[in-house]
Amino acid sequence: MLLPELYDYHITRYDKEILRNAKQVSNYILSLIKYKRETFAKTGKYEGEDLLTILLQDEVFQDNDKMIMEECLTFFIAGT
Repeated sequence: MLLPELYDYHITRYDKEILRNAKQVSNYILSLIKYKRETFAKTGKYEGEDLLTILLQDEVFQDNDKMIMEECLTFFIAGT
């Protein structure tokens, strides 16, 4: 790219819409992570056999919400 210092600026309406949508998806995944952790704290076990549950139990991803979110986004985008 010609001007990498402009990456953080969202000039067009389309850019702003993409940024807003990306934040909404990220916030939704983070809320799912929070919900799963709260449920685990109450019951002492993770329920389900979904990707998020597997990542929450994995030693590599444990206690790193950003890494879990990014992995979920990778699968989400690959699926589309």
